[in-house]
Amino acid sequence: MFSVDYGAEFFTLPNQTSSLTFTDSAGGTVPTDQNPALRITVVTFKQTRMNLPGIPTSQIMAATDCVNSAAFQGAEAGTVLFAGAASQRRLFAGGSPGWDMTYTFSYRSVGWNVAFDPNKGTFRPVQFTGNSQTPYSQYDFNQLFL
Repeated sequence: MFSVDYGAEFFTLPNQTSSLTFTDSAGGTVPTDQNPALRITVVTFKQTRMNLPGIPTSQIMAATDCVNSAAFQGAEAGTVLFAGAASQRRLFAGGSPGWDMTYTFSYRSVGWNVAFDPNKGTFRPVQFTGNSQTPYSQYDFNQLFL
């Protein structure tokens, strides 16, 4: 089973460095303390695996706080964030248990390990100062469906 939902994120840029400004009807600029917000579309999608013999805990833990390291559901690497999993227990004939696992992912076309650089007017890769690590590690989400 597969489902999709669209949403958006809005964020404003610092007033002193913003490269976005409103213009008035006369062509002048509006003061920088009234900067417009950026809108980024976020696509949330869920995919369910049914009748699993157990909960794949190690794969779920490995995918937590990660972005896709390889193409996934048609999305480029780095653009899909693992947003969690939910399980549902079911019993089969004869009483043997099975599990349905629903995985939730969030897609942003600009990626997740980026931030808007108002000086350049574009999204750029970011990393933590001092250790060169990105905010989100990478994981091959296809592993959740083996």
